[in-house]
Amino acid sequence: MTAELAIVLPAVLMVLVFSITVLGIQTNRMALIELAAEGSRLVARGEPEEVLKELTQERNLVPFPTANWVYEELSVCLELSQNIKTALFGSFLSIPVLERQCARKSGL
Repeated sequence: MTAELAIVLPAVLMVLVFSITVLGIQTNRMALIELAAEGSRLVARGEPEEVLKELTQERNLVPFPTANWVYEELSVCLELSQNIKTALFGSFLSIPVLERQCARKSGL
């Protein structure tokens, strides 16, 4: 019984750590989706692009996302990207996360 536990326990702990890490990345991704959608809507309504900086500071996203604005004919799109560093298997992995949300310009 003790031998089986000694063999299985590290595998179970590794799966648990991996699952928690993936859950954290997904939570951060959902925050990026919300931030990109809200930022693109505000700029489409006529707010300045600096409003994104205030929204990002309110949400305490770490690391600070990189923003890329895309102005199309009828809409404004915001692309947010982050490189999330996770400590898996004793080394740091950098996982890129990219989200793009668009909003229709006001008055059209």
